[in-house]
Amino acid sequence: MKNYYSMSFDDLSKVFDTGVNGISNKEAEVRLRKYGFNDYEPPPKERIIGRIFKQFRDISMIVLLVAACISLIMALRDGSGFIEPIVIFGIMIMNMSLTIIQERNAEKAIDELSELNTPNCIVLRENSRVVLSKSQLVPGDIIYLQSGDLVPADARLIECTQFEVDESSITGESESCEKSSEVIFNENIPISEQKNMVFSNCHVTKGKATAVVISTGMKTQIGKIASMLNQSKKEITPLQKKLNRVVNFVSMISVAFSAIMFLFGLIRGENIWNMFLTMILLSVAATPETLSLIVTLSLTRGVKNIVKIHGLVRNLHAVETLGSVSVICSDKTGTLTQNRMEVKKIWIEDDEIFGSNDKFNEKRSEFVRKLAMASNVDLNLENNTVANPTEMAILKLFFNVKEKIEDVYLKVHEVPFTSERKMMSVVFRNNKENNFLILTKGALDKMSFEEANTKKIENVHDDFTKNEALRVLALGSKIVEKFDPSSSDFNNSFLETGLKFEGMVGIFDPPKNDVKISVETARKAGIKVIMITGDHVNTASAVAREIGILDGVTNVISGEELKNMSDEELYRNIEKYSVYARVLPEDKYRIVQAWQKHNHVVSMTGDGINDAPALKLSDVGVAMGIAGSEVSKNASDLILTDDNFSTIIQSVREGRNIYSSIQKTVCFLITCCCTEIIIMIVPQILNWGILMSPIMLLLIDLLVTGLPSLFFAREVSEENIMLNKPIDKNSSILSRVFLSKLLVQVVLTSISVILSFYIGRFISVSQSVYPDLKVAQTMSFLTLGISSVLNIFVIVSKSGILNHNWHTNPKLVITSFFTMFVLVIMVLFSNLGGVVLGSVSISFAHWVAVFCLSFVPLFLGEIIKTRLAGVAQ
Repeated sequence: MKNYYSMSFDDLSKVFDTGVNGISNKEAEVRLRKYGFNDYEPPPKERIIGRIFKQFRDISMIVLLVAACISLIMALRDGSGFIEPIVIFGIMIMNMSLTIIQERNAEKAIDELSELNTPNCIVLRENSRVVLSKSQLVPGDIIYLQSGDLVPADARLIECTQFEVDESSITGESESCEKSSEVIFNENIPISEQKNMVFSNCHVTKGKATAVVISTGMKTQIGKIASMLNQSKKEITPLQKKLNRVVNFVSMISVAFSAIMFLFGLIRGENIWNMFLTMILLSVAATPETLSLIVTLSLTRGVKNIVKIHGLVRNLHAVETLGSVSVICSDKTGTLTQNRMEVKKIWIEDDEIFGSNDKFNEKRSEFVRKLAMASNVDLNLENNTVANPTEMAILKLFFNVKEKIEDVYLKVHEVPFTSERKMMSVVFRNNKENNFLILTKGALDKMSFEEANTKKIENVHDDFTKNEALRVLALGSKIVEKFDPSSSDFNNSFLETGLKFEGMVGIFDPPKNDVKISVETARKAGIKVIMITGDHVNTASAVAREIGILDGVTNVISGEELKNMSDEELYRNIEKYSVYARVLPEDKYRIVQAWQKHNHVVSMTGDGINDAPALKLSDVGVAMGIAGSEVSKNASDLILTDDNFSTIIQSVREGRNIYSSIQKTVCFLITCCCTEIIIMIVPQILNWGILMSPIMLLLIDLLVTGLPSLFFAREVSEENIMLNKPIDKNSSILSRVFLSKLLVQVVLTSISVILSFYIGRFISVSQSVYPDLKVAQTMSFLTLGISSVLNIFVIVSKSGILNHNWHTNPKLVITSFFTMFVLVIMVLFSNLGGVVLGSVSISFAHWVAVFCLSFVPLFLGEIIKTRLAGVAQ
């Protein structure tokens, strides 16, 4: 890359074939075709056919497809009807369609957000200033920048007046950078020292400038960082891995037991095609094929809930990953803090320390007046929003005190602030006294005072920095009779030595209002909050201590120390540090990587371009919607539309709630699947016959297990959900609590259903009612259906069905009782049941047996659950 900062305007004109009149519109079109639009290349969008094939990576979808095809072949061969294949294919299509629609809606939302954030710029074309979209810029364009603008491309300044740019999104520095159009002759200087260059996506805080565009799109500094994103590859989420393991295991079990059942039927000489159909439908019914659909519905509802709390989810499965987050790596400026400096403490010699809201006497007011005069903002504009944060803090103090500058003072000279000098000086002519007032403000250790109480000043300074964690600005003054900056012996030392100490202020960049509460909530939830910033170590430490990130146990580390660490050393020591200061983008990448090696689920939050690679690498990348750059948004999984850190914690809560809902769903579906396997295989082994017809089994699978479970996601989170530890990404989807519920309900339900079948098959309940296979199948069908519905209440409630807030999820309750009603109606009206199910009418005694046995798993399950909970406590 050429060092454009070392070229004059004449040299730049030759390189880019431009001039004082700009380039022509025709030439701009040619260059636009050559260099492309001034946009960042988004990740390639997946085609619809690719999205469809991606669905079949799920083993449950594969089993469902195989079962549907076999069922269709059998229907065509034997003319046995198309109910089974139609239903199976319908489930597949619903699942794929919903997933694809939700993914595309998320992408559409982020695209619309990017379009809304595309700025315009003023460009010189054919000697006329025109307003164009940023994307239309080409190298060689001459652009005009002023305070409040967003720099549209990398450019070389050719003219500027008191021009300053906020480059925090590139360099991490929170203070604005003063710019110049002067040629720089040094070679290979870092970006932060290229004073005659401006970079895309940086904010102009002061002044105006003219510049020549040198790089656009992916060739800009932002584009180079954006290209790093391609090195990060997203893996499937922890929940996806767990669900795959569960579904695979249950699928293998169902297939194995279905095959065993088929073999027993063949040995006993039963109809081969009936047994084959039963085997196929059992493998379908005992495979939780609706699990993928229900999980998608749960995650979709989570997306909608997060939208209500000002979050935009770009990746559907990031919702459940939020529940597993154990480390949040957060940028400081604009994420944890407001990036709005405010004066917190003031001290004047021979006075006590006071705050900005305390009472001001004449001496205090005079100090504020002089402090404001020693600035480079327009004191006649109270809403001077383009000033840098430090000047804005002083300006706010000035207007709060309601001070005015006397007309006798005329500003005649200024020596601007530089990061090397750490001070600035302003000279005013006093037309009334006919002398000159020199005011200097800056870092205390860089200034020289005469006749000052040095010990007292140092004590106050230490109090401000060590105890209050403030950034200190001191003010000095002196009066001279003559002032001639054109004289040969004039230099800055003349202005900035022999000063009278006026006082000092402590300035603090306040944290966002509820960030401290959010950090504490995260701590109680077992989540470690890490601050990663480009700011100075002391500044970072101060903010971290203020908001509760530094707890006295963990330490602070600088980017320089981090650079000297190998990856292995960083891995060993990563848990010692809560604050990382003066870091570079590649440092953030390493930090996230090191935490992930410790098996943590890491969320990275940020708003700048320098956060983007780590956002992409992290398990859940969180970008700021208002202040965030386009690249960071594209790299993220979650966008905070209100830029509020607390929204992350609320999103984590929602993620945990969705995970809990999915656990309940899995527990319920696996309970049903395992029960179906047991009740179908045991009677076959005992030579009692087939417990229920394939259509009965399929209807139970679709109506009883499928419909109510769709509303599990509507469960309201438990009050203490944020007092639990993060969900271990390596743990089973079924915790001990849910596994114990599953085992208990499977055993109790299986026994009840088999007993129901036994009564109908072998016991005469009266002289007129004899044992019958059809009666037994009808009874087992009813018992399985009703008991499965009642199992929902056992599984969903954590502290007992009587203590659960069922009114918060009425659709689950209504749907559950509705399914029981449908089952009963189908059997009561034997014509309907006989045609669809092959069921028969049963006697009153059989109905009593069915209902008694159906409620056994509910009552015994509640008793066992309560006792197990007591043992756990």
